[in-house]
Amino acid sequence: KEFGFNKVYVMYQDVAWARATAELVKKLYFDKTGWTVTGMESYPTGTSDFSSALMKIRSQGAQVIMPVFDMPQSGTLVKQWNAMKVPAILSGFISPLAGSAAWETFDAKIGGATNTIFELGSGIGSGKHPPSKDFYDKYLQKYGKEIQAGHGPAPSYESVYILKEAIERAGSIDPDKIVAELEKTDRIGVLGRVKFDEGHQAVYGFNPQETCVSTVFQWTDSGERVIVFPETIADGKIQLPKGLKSLK
Repeated sequence: KEFGFNKVYVMYQDVAWARATAELVKKLYFDKTGWTVTGMESYPTGTSDFSSALMKIRSQGAQVIMPVFDMPQSGTLVKQWNAMKVPAILSGFISPLAGSAAWETFDAKIGGATNTIFELGSGIGSGKHPPSKDFYDKYLQKYGKEIQAGHGPAPSYESVYILKEAIERAGSIDPDKIVAELEKTDRIGVLGRVKFDEGHQAVYGFNPQETCVSTVFQWTDSGERVIVFPETIADGKIQLPKGLKSLK
């Protein structure tokens, strides 16, 4: 939206969760908002060469690459994207890129890539939402290393308190009474304000004072991770790769 981009190439791991994610994002977002999907390509787990797709992306003029991977080799995609200087912004979910250790793991060749953290507090915390930073820092203090996973730690931690408070409100360990209280959950926690919808799913939005939030950060060329989305907790703006200019 900020740059006026409208062409995307989707790359995803050939496993159930990644296929579903790629297909649903296409169906529910790209197809409904006027984007041109120049290609959708799946990769068997273990693939470590993505150069042919990157050449296609360059020739087709896609401005955005959306990767969806959790295999260890997927960080190679970013290294090749950087080495080939493909003029498209890389923005999706590559699990091995989530934590701070990725900079060393991938030889300091991932600068410019943006990556999604599914729940604030998993993989990265924000000083603009203190509970997430507090959780992240206390994990480091206790275990001597930073959280590296971009999905799981924050809601796992939060779920203990959600259950504890539901049991206290119910005044019982009767399952039906506890479920009724779980449905009433409304608390400010690590990943934002936690509430559940009618389908018992956590409600997500863009302000941690109102809902749970995911976050997007960008790797800098010096190995720092800067939160760029959502605006309520952003510490910087998205920096485009060389050769890619805003259409606005």
